[in-house]
Amino acid sequence: MVVKRRVPAATANGHTSARDITCESILTDPLTILKDKIEATIDSAINEINNNLNETNKRIDNISEKLINASEEFSQTIYNRVIRELKKMNEKLNNLTVPHDVTSKNDSHVDFTECKKISESMDLLALIAYSNMSYCVIEKIEFGDGYSESIKKIADDVLANLSSIRNDINNCSDNFNFNIKSNAKTIVCLNNGKTTMIYRYLEKDENTIKPTIAIDYSFARKTGKNWIKNYIHFWEIGNLTPSLIAAAINGALSLHSAEQILLIIMIDLSKPETLWSTLERSLTTIRSAIKIVHSEKTINELKKSRLNKLKNPTNNSQIIDPLPYKTCIVAGKYDQFKNFKLATKKLVGQTLRQISYTTLSHLQYYSSKDSHLARKMKDILSHYVSSSSSSNENNYKKEYSCDYEQPLLIPIDSESLNDIHLNNYSSTQSSSIIDMIKHIYLSEYPDNEKLINEMNFENPSNDPNFNEPIIDKLLSQREEEIAINLQEMIEGNLPKPIINDPH
Repeated sequence: MVVKRRVPAATANGHTSARDITCESILTDPLTILKDKIEATIDSAINEINNNLNETNKRIDNISEKLINASEEFSQTIYNRVIRELKKMNEKLNNLTVPHDVTSKNDSHVDFTECKKISESMDLLALIAYSNMSYCVIEKIEFGDGYSESIKKIADDVLANLSSIRNDINNCSDNFNFNIKSNAKTIVCLNNGKTTMIYRYLEKDENTIKPTIAIDYSFARKTGKNWIKNYIHFWEIGNLTPSLIAAAINGALSLHSAEQILLIIMIDLSKPETLWSTLERSLTTIRSAIKIVHSEKTINELKKSRLNKLKNPTNNSQIIDPLPYKTCIVAGKYDQFKNFKLATKKLVGQTLRQISYTTLSHLQYYSSKDSHLARKMKDILSHYVSSSSSSNENNYKKEYSCDYEQPLLIPIDSESLNDIHLNNYSSTQSSSIIDMIKHIYLSEYPDNEKLINEMNFENPSNDPNFNEPIIDKLLSQREEEIAINLQEMIEGNLPKPIINDPH
């Protein structure tokens, strides 16, 4: 509605009349009041809005501060928990890295690098999680991005990383326990007498012993000092061929390093006439088997590693051609050999000492019928398979015997060229030295080829290991039939069989 203001008529003297003034007031005062009320309402609304905004800002700031504090507290809690677990793991690692001198610094098969890397990964994971959570809060305040979605993603990433690290820890722990606390070793035995020696060491019933046909495998576990479990894998080689020895070595290498392999070469002292041929064939076959398993480069590295571990490094290393693995020459049946002439004892003993020196092998006389020598052999095996400390090593090397009237006991690295009468051949190659040793020995005890051939071509059907009652009975019947038919043919009672020409 538009209000039209009527201009009052002027009087004669030029003044507006009272009636006109009253009319104007009635029209203008309500408008002014309405205007003032509207302005007051607007001002009040603005003030209220400003107050609400200020309060809202205060609340937002308070909420943001609480959110930041809560996030930092949450992040710090996770970080502290990870660090606490990390500290526990490091303490365990530190305790395990020096387990009663179980291993030396030179043992390459024991490596704690992976375990240490896991420790570093956990530390890094904690720092990353802490940083990501803090950044998530800042991002929420500045850009309004989804806080809960970001926190969930961070949590999922942390859980995934922790799961991966857990698997690494388990793998590291398994490897560590197997290599350190379980100390696995492998013993590969060649030639006659090995099974009895192993049964005696394992304290098994010797009445159950059967000859080894081709290759036998057995497994044992013994608890040594400091409650360390010693796992021993025995490979018995019945037929001296490179392929069988290579199979045993490959089986050993699938479990541990080459440094944990021990080769035992059994020699029969009661047969000097076949001693050299047995020893030579054993060494030749072993070297052929090793070439099947390793490259020439690896073989040289293993040999060099053995030479570097000698406590008394020799300047005459050119006459030493060590086997890549620890080797022990066990000369058995000393109970019979001790009654031989002194000249034979000296020749056999000196030959074995010289070979053990040039091949870097341990030498020991042995007899399963002599309780003292059997105990000595058991001690030597325990030394090789147990986690012996340096003090045990020193005590072990103190047992040295080179008296030919007594059982020989020659540890590795315990003799010099002068001790074995090779000081005049210090510049001679190993192969030439062995040829010379062979010539001297065979001049006294030439190879008994007839005996060797009889051993090689013996009828295997008479071997008790091949007992098959049904087949043996059929074979016996067939042999009887053939014998009868042959006799009748000789007497002329049967016609000669017709032999067809080959097609």
